This record gives sequence, structure tokens and C-alpha cells, in this order.
Amino acid sequence: KELLAAEPKARKWIRPFMQVDELLYGSTRWCLWLKGIPPSELRELPNVSARVQAVKKYREASDRETTRELASYPQLFGEVRQPTTDYFIVPRHTGEDRMTIPVAKFSPNVICGDANLMIADPSLYVLGVIQSLMHMAWVRVVCGRIKSDYRYSAGIVYNNFPWPSPTDKQRQAIE
Repeated sequence: KELLAAEPKARKWIRPFMQVDELLYGSTRWCLWLKGIPPSELRELPNVSARVQAVKKYREASDRETTRELASYPQLFGEVRQPTTDYFIVPRHTGEDRMTIPVAKFSPNVICGDANLMIADPSLYVLGVIQSLMHMAWVRVVCGRIKSDYRYSAGIVYNNFPWPSPTDKQRQAIE
């Protein structure tokens, strides 16, 4: 609110940011998503430019070489993997007492944080399978744990899941 009060033109560069708390508990969080911002437009936004310069200084002072290299692109997230189509978000960590892993569909306008996994195929079939008791049985057996909470991963849980090969009728039922 403070940024927009001072710099209303920054609105088009502000996006909802989705981490686990936002996904599971409905918290609201925002980020500056400056991918594609023309340098001339960034210069017209002094408050945004000041934040970008603060990121640059922070990255330059890092002990980590990769972070120092990212100082050359301070207006961008360290890793940009944001999809250009709708997608599902799956939290990496969630309580073991859940009946299913929480999954939600988002537009590419919502920026996915690194505490989540993204599924680029937001079909009702994928959602139906992931929310199934069969998938949860798989999760309980192969999923990593932090304490007793599930640690969902693409490599171990999602990619290795034995996806069913349904008939058209079964697929429609799942959807």
C-alpha cells in the first residue's frame, strides 16, 4: 500500500505471491515481478529502483558465488520458473493428518514461491488423481518426511506415481 501510494505506476509490476501460508491459510503476500520491465520504465519508478538497488547490494555482499553472479540481474528472482499458463500449486510440506494433499489452481499472474511445486497440466483429471485415496496411499509410503509431516516432491512422489491409464468413461468419472 505504501509503495502504491508513493508510486501508482508500479501497480502493473506487483503480483500476488503464493507460498505455503498463503496457499493453506489464505494469507496475502505480494512481490515485485519485474520480468520484462524496460530499463526506461524502471528509471521512472524511483521507489522500485531503490528496492532493486538494495537487492543488488545484498547479492553483491553474499558469500555465495551464485548469489553474487545474480547481482547482475537484481530486478529478477534468483530462479524464474513461472509458467505462462494456468497451473496447480502443491505445497512441499504439509501436515500428515490431512486426508489429501492441498492443491489449488492459479493463473500465471500469481507468482509461485519456492516452498511449492508447480504442475503445468491443470486438468481436472490430474487434480482428481492427486486428490484420490490411491494417490494418498502412495504419498504415505514414498513421501519424504520432516518430523512426521509430508515432504512432497516432484522427483520421488509425483514423477514416480503409477498413473492410471483410464478408459474415456473412467477419465470422465475422475474429472
